[in-house]
Amino acid sequence: MLKVIKYTIKSLLKTNPILATVESPYSQLTVVEVNRVRTLYFDGYPHSSMFMDKPNELVINYTKYFHLGFELNTSSKNALFIGGGGFSGPKNFLECYSNIMIDAVEIDPVVIDLAKKYFNLNENSRLNISNDDGRIFLSNKTDNSYDIVIGCVF
Repeated sequence: MLKVIKYTIKSLLKTNPILATVESPYSQLTVVEVNRVRTLYFDGYPHSSMFMDKPNELVINYTKYFHLGFELNTSSKNALFIGGGGFSGPKNFLECYSNIMIDAVEIDPVVIDLAKKYFNLNENSRLNISNDDGRIFLSNKTDNSYDIVIGCVF
């Protein structure tokens, strides 16, 4: 099944305009836009997507479950995202929850650069982005208190 999926994605990448393709220390990263949906691929597999006309809306179905933490704790004030990708989760949280403070940790500096260039990742005083391994980030953090922790890493 995975070979079929990867073959289909390779075909997609061959027939659509590629906005960027970059080798990082961790994978080959490709940004493609099809029908006003921009997608970041890691080694040919989709990792993050963004609607061009609604850049803070969640596209990929599983990311919509990120909000479950708020269902369990409606007074959440801080969240940690381990894994950034196109930063769709943090951007969506910033839009949906006006009082949330977010730490986002992404191991690959190239992913952060691509998110800024192609996925509307902008500076925000409520978003702290760290280029680090999530495990190291947590072990070095003196205050490991988060109301919500979301792990979205491959």
